[in-house]
Amino acid sequence: MASLIVARQGMGDMAVSNSIGSNVFDILVGLGLPWALKTLAISYGSDIKLNSKGLIFSVGLLLASVFLTVST
Repeated sequence: MASLIVARQGMGDMAVSNSIGSNVFDILVGLGLPWALKTLAISYGSDIKLNSKGLIFSVGLLLASVFLTVST
């Protein structure tokens, strides 16, 4: 919603930055924080079993969109 509002106000750069930044934040915090809590607080030093089907594809798609945005 924030990207839509600022885009309508004529700040397209801010809208694109907001959409990319929020996705990067979601990946870093949304994935990294639970994994860190699991290993540090619950079972320190143990391995975590992940169901990561499609994770590489999703991260690759995000990076591709960042590079495409920067290159254009």
